[in-house]
Amino acid sequence: MTFWSFPLLIAAIDPVAEARLVGLNKAVVSGRYLRPGDTVSSVSRGGGAGFAVPVLSPTRPYVDEQLRLTVRRLPAAAARAVLHAPLTTATAQRRFGGMPGTLVRRAEVSATGAYRQLLAQLHSTGAANDALIDSAWTPGPVDYTVAPGGWLRPRTVTNPPSIWANPLYQNGYQNGYLPTPLASADVQFRKLTAHPFTDVTGRLDSPVLDSVGEFDPARLAGFSALSAVPLETYAPPLAAPGNPAASRALRGHDLLPDSNLGGYLQRPPLLLTTLSALSALRGSFPGVIAAQPISVIRVRVAGVQGTDALSRAAPTLPAA
Repeated sequence: MTFWSFPLLIAAIDPVAEARLVGLNKAVVSGRYLRPGDTVSSVSRGGGAGFAVPVLSPTRPYVDEQLRLTVRRLPAAAARAVLHAPLTTATAQRRFGGMPGTLVRRAEVSATGAYRQLLAQLHSTGAANDALIDSAWTPGPVDYTVAPGGWLRPRTVTNPPSIWANPLYQNGYQNGYLPTPLASADVQFRKLTAHPFTDVTGRLDSPVLDSVGEFDPARLAGFSALSAVPLETYAPPLAAPGNPAASRALRGHDLLPDSNLGGYLQRPPLLLTTLSALSALRGSFPGVIAAQPISVIRVRVAGVQGTDALSRAAPTLPAA
């Protein structure tokens, strides 16, 4: 069995404004759209109290990532060695990784397939069961140096293993550490700040996800191709290869985000909630929500016809 840890970026929106701006309400393909009055609600999970955070999710993960699995049956000597002295995964890999075995199966799993399974689990388990939010992280910005020729080169960083520690699991699960996303073993460019759930006693209300619906980003209202601006909430960042070597490495495609929390590119949010619901997480994860959490304000301007004086002045006019 392989566990695929899938980090989920959460963002808050104004449901009424998003419906008017991009038609997000008309892009919902299952469940329902977020309501203006949606906020956290009380739930009971495992005999304890909790509060559910309503979320709307896109149907696609915006991630370029595949997992290739090769399963081999090792000889009986390997089984006897494990039974005699249980091994950690790392020790087993060092001891048996080069041992010949019989090929049983090869399989490939995409991030899209894993994400679809995750959404299915959220819908089937409900808010009161397995959708506990027990950890949160905030990635920092990318820092650059200026290389010869004026090229900008992103600085690499190292995040310590303690980033994945969780006090809820100190006496059990994986010796107190969460399973890290597989891509986090790759090069990192962003410092991560961990925000584990504050309550280790189990007496506080536990935050859980309440998946109310899914939307298809392809159904969002489009804009003129002449003035198109990527909507970072609904599309991955654009990073075209900067030279022939990069183009060959990417096989002619753009660089896309993966599940590396400290990676160069950050993917769009996979969980959308309301402003009032997001603020409820402040008490459970101190520091996860900034003092001024509004990062983007988008405005649709009417009456812009070209580059005449009136069209240029329209974006500076106050809203009625």
